[in-house]
Order: sequence, then structure tokens, then C-alpha cells
Amino acid sequence: MKKNLVVIFDFDGTIADTVSFIKTIMNKLSDDFDFQKIKDVDLEELKNKETREVFKSLGVSLIKLPFVLKKVRNVLHEEIEKIKPIEGIEKALLEIKKENHQLGILTSSPSKTVEKFLKINNLNFFDFIYSEGDIFNKAKKLNNLLKEKKFNPQYVFYVGDETRDIEAAKEAGVKTIAVSWGFNSEEILKKQNPNYLVKKPEELIALLNDF
Repeated sequence: MKKNLVVIFDFDGTIADTVSFIKTIMNKLSDDFDFQKIKDVDLEELKNKETREVFKSLGVSLIKLPFVLKKVRNVLHEEIEKIKPIEGIEKALLEIKKENHQLGILTSSPSKTVEKFLKINNLNFFDFIYSEGDIFNKAKKLNNLLKEKKFNPQYVFYVGDETRDIEAAKEAGVKTIAVSWGFNSEEILKKQNPNYLVKKPEELIALLNDF
């Protein structure tokens, strides 16, 4: 008998195509917070780094980081209508939902921003949205989510585009699906040994249909 799965998605870079937009915001904030601007060539190098190393490379200290992130999130919320969904993600979500799997979002972005984006783009597929403001604390939030919803980790997948998504999923004991269309490169994602790695949203459909 086919199992009903729980598929939890990251938001930025996984569902929403935010990478270039966030780069632009960061560059606008660089003078105010005294850190390096991101050039196109730098961006490709940064994609091969883990999250803490990314901010360290830019000169964003852990003390400054919460203030920088707050500014980024505020701008992103105000201008979220400029952001488009990842190409092909709507079809993938629709097909996954047709199989009666539960869909959720666990993100470092504010819930109000995610909800605004989903409404604008008619992505009404999700059963729950959880937000964790601390970008290094996803594992704790994921564990709390599993307990609150009484999900069996054996049937839970976490889909994300960054190394920290893989780390959080492993710590919580759920299956990891890394996606190569977001921020981190395929190369560094592979080094984290996710359970699965997909290159296009449609690959999610076939992968989950095997369970």
C-alpha cells in the first residue's frame, strides 16, 4: 500500500527564485553595514561555501548578521511581487499534492512574506508553514514540528537548496532532498551526502512516486 508522505520545503531558492534579488539587496546594504559587495564572479564562489563561510567571506560578523538579515527580510517582504516561483515548481507541487501527500514549508523567512508570495502566485498547495528566524536553528524547529504534528520521521522529506537544510534534516532524522537550482552548488550539496539530489522540480514527482 502506498504511503502518504510529508514533504517539507525550504522557501528561498527552493520555491521562490530569490537568489539574484537577495544579492541585489545585500549589495545595497553593504555600505551601511560595512561588508563586501557581491560580484557575479564572487557569487559563483560563494555558492561553493557553507552558510557561515559565506557571511565570513563577505565580512558580515555574527554580531552584524541579525541586523543585516532583518533589513533583507523587510525589503523582500515589501517587494515580494517582483519574485517569481522557480520554473517548474508549480507543476511539481500540484502533482505531489494529487497523491495526497502533506506539503509544508519550513523557512528562515517570515511566514507573512511566504504567505504573501504564495497568494500572489496562486501556490495554494501547503498544509502548514513554519518560520524560524535563526538561520542556524532549523534542526530545532524541524524537530519541534515533527513532535507537534506527530509525524513519523520515516515518511518525512525535507527539500532544500542549501547545506544547512541538509544538516537540519539529518539532525532531525528525516530524509533529505537537495535541489541544485537554488543557492548552493551541486558540488557542495553532494559533499553533505543528502539522501537524494535533484536538478529539476519535475524530478521530485518521480522520486516521491517511488515510495
